[in-house]
Amino acid sequence: SLMKLFPAYDDQHCVVIYFRKSYYDRIEDRYYLGTAYERWNHFEEAEKQFKLIIADTPSHKGGYYKLWNLLEKTGRYKDAEDAVRNYSRADPEQSNNELNGFYRRMMDRFPEKAEWYYKAGNFLYQLAAAAPDDYPSDKKYIEADTWLEKYAGKGGYTSPSVYPLGEYLPGTGEDVQGWSTITFPRTDAISFFQKAEKWVQEPEILAEINEKTGDLYVWQGLPGNATPHYKQAVELFPDNANTRIKLLDTYVYGYRFKEALEQLDSLQERNEINFPKMLQMAEYCAYARRFPDAASLLKTAESIHPYRIPGIINLNGRLKMLMKQPAAAVPFYSDYLKIYPDDAESMYNLAKLHAQMGDIKGAWKWLESSLQKGFRYGLVLREEKIWDRYRPIPKWQQLSAPLFPARNW
Repeated sequence: SLMKLFPAYDDQHCVVIYFRKSYYDRIEDRYYLGTAYERWNHFEEAEKQFKLIIADTPSHKGGYYKLWNLLEKTGRYKDAEDAVRNYSRADPEQSNNELNGFYRRMMDRFPEKAEWYYKAGNFLYQLAAAAPDDYPSDKKYIEADTWLEKYAGKGGYTSPSVYPLGEYLPGTGEDVQGWSTITFPRTDAISFFQKAEKWVQEPEILAEINEKTGDLYVWQGLPGNATPHYKQAVELFPDNANTRIKLLDTYVYGYRFKEALEQLDSLQERNEINFPKMLQMAEYCAYARRFPDAASLLKTAESIHPYRIPGIINLNGRLKMLMKQPAAAVPFYSDYLKIYPDDAESMYNLAKLHAQMGDIKGAWKWLESSLQKGFRYGLVLREEKIWDRYRPIPKWQQLSAPLFPARNW
């Protein structure tokens, strides 16, 4: 057959020998045939050739590259997506880059179809979730004394792009293109989820999108931005205790303790509160002067474990102190210091309690101990009224002097 193709050439014999002796890689035949079939619009035959290439050389990109481009060209987008995912068997990292590129092409092709924004957002969310501390360029912070968000890395945001990989396909010599490394998965996922939200109607999916957007903001370093998304997710799907806890944590981050206590109340009412949050609720109830609630929570917490928990001991002392029961609070702080003998804050609280009970000697003893162990809250010492009668005394000046150094203006 080859001799019939080259009747006019004197060196036809050399061509036939070159072919018969396989003086080239036979995989080139499949690339050439698949490409030819594709150009002739024999797509089924082209697909067969590209799949045979993958079977013969599963670690090489070429077969996958040709296959997903063919499937995308013929409108078989789900199959094309699977082909890109299958490339991970050969090169997991570049497969992620190519999948990112595929979703971007789909969003450009179908700009009002929520499915592709949702898929792209989920894909990048999973990358970020697998390594929340990675992708340092995609971390953000709020510049001091402003509301400006800035990237932690130099240069700011850069969009992924296509570039030549420096590879050429056997048999056709085609230049293989590839997508650049994913460096801003959180930023891009947030953007894609927000676009998907415009067209999604189902409350469950909207709740999922908002919860994941909140997670991305937290991992990015902006928990304050996560709050409205977690709140929206809770309103859409109030039965999700995990989302409610995330909302609670962002309230605490923003010093919004009233709202945080409301979420703790909801968890408690639904019997969905875990042990750490039970202790947190006891603390907030104590400061909100809901003393019976705080005491009940601490009693329940004590019954959960057969041994004494230092945090519960400390909270019991704090509760009694806030209830203005200094004699009842002292034993708890004393017990706590047996576990943590260098805790300066507990020593300071004991000093206050002894001062409240009129035990001047005990107040001086524990105040001096707290300062020796590192209590350095000068503003607290200056403002708390319990020390009004002590401040004129020379010993007070001597003890507090290191906290208020003289300034030479």
